[in-house]
Amino acid sequence: PIDIDDVEFCGVEVDTKLKCRHGLQPVRRVAFEGTDTGRCFISCCIEDADRCDFICWYGPEWPMTMKNALQALWKKLDEKEQSMYCEIDSLLNHMLQEKLKAEKEKEDVETEMAEIVAEFEKKLQVMKTTVEKKNKWSRFT
Repeated sequence: PIDIDDVEFCGVEVDTKLKCRHGLQPVRRVAFEGTDTGRCFISCCIEDADRCDFICWYGPEWPMTMKNALQALWKKLDEKEQSMYCEIDSLLNHMLQEKLKAEKEKEDVETEMAEIVAEFEKKLQVMKTTVEKKNKWSRFT
């Protein structure tokens, strides 16, 4: 099972002759999963995927009322976690829509600016042409 650190029940188990499947001295752990949450046990001292399946529980299983309460708590946690994931997903979708909207607005402004610049350049060219024509005629007069 998944376990948590507990200063009152941790370290190498020296009061047993039991060994894990690797032949190593087991370590003390506290379960943090399902209806075994809070139960003390010993298991393989290896911390990664190579940990063997050796496990030995200390003390009896929790009474049914405690198991039911733990099950309800874990269910509420799962529901809250799912709700948070949905909310995050919704916020990300909203942010994406806002980003796309802002990009479209930027594109529209850039297009409008390009049209204004083109119109300005066209008018400027007309003005230059007009000035050049006036300058030509003024040389003749």
